[in-house]
Amino acid sequence: MSHLVSEHEENAPSIAFNQYKDLVFSLTPPTAVKLNPPREPLPRDKKGRFTKKKAINLELSDTMLPSSHSLPLDTPEINQRALEREHEESEHEVIQQLADDEESLPGVPDPSTLIFPNLQSPKLIPIVIPPPTPNKPVNVMTGVPLPALFHGKESENAQNFLRSTEAYFLVNQIADEAIKVALFAALISAGSQADHWWTNLDAQHKTLWRNVKAAFKTKWPAITVAGKTQLEYQKELLALRLKEEDVGEHLTLAEITTWSHIHFHNQLTTLVQDAGVANTPVLIHQV
Repeated sequence: MSHLVSEHEENAPSIAFNQYKDLVFSLTPPTAVKLNPPREPLPRDKKGRFTKKKAINLELSDTMLPSSHSLPLDTPEINQRALEREHEESEHEVIQQLADDEESLPGVPDPSTLIFPNLQSPKLIPIVIPPPTPNKPVNVMTGVPLPALFHGKESENAQNFLRSTEAYFLVNQIADEAIKVALFAALISAGSQADHWWTNLDAQHKTLWRNVKAAFKTKWPAITVAGKTQLEYQKELLALRLKEEDVGEHLTLAEITTWSHIHFHNQLTTLVQDAGVANTPVLIHQV
């Protein structure tokens, strides 16, 4: 019996606290409306944007725990409810402040209704850069030999060398003036009379091919051909004979087999034209 009495005495404060709490909530009028204290402006950064409130770090101390000296309402449950109310009021203030800002800017569309275009980056088209090619490339044809080196000797035909060089330019489609001059200089035999002439030639005649060719012809002019006179052609014409036994015989000329009388006819026609007596009815040999 004494044990039951002691337990009842220990539970008596808890029972009294619960009865007191029920009495307080029953006396609170249901229609009572709590007036919110004046709102403080929400914190903003330097650019005017809202910043979050720093969380209040509440550390439980000995004062929050129930003690024998604290009031019945000063309990952790009451403090937790107060913190929840403050959190709800803070969220309500943020929402209200955002609504006020939206009302202060008329005509601003709702951010949730904004539709941003789907911007796609343009496709990059690869640019193919061709390798650099020299201007007017030299297309050297295979099988076309270079002209023989020129020495400037009397036994050489300088005009044949000049013509062979120009033919090489033509066949290989060489049109660049500098390349023509360089090839011409490379075809002159080193240490020869022609090399001595080329070394002492002034730079003005080495710029263009036509200047080089003019200087070359001045140094080595074309050999004058001693042609036959009209009297010599007439003598040769009258001396031309075809024997009777040679008529119908085969004759080989330039590795081609032909008839002897046909060859005689061709020779006679050529001599008549060269002698200038093609229209003369009678040929009288001058003695």
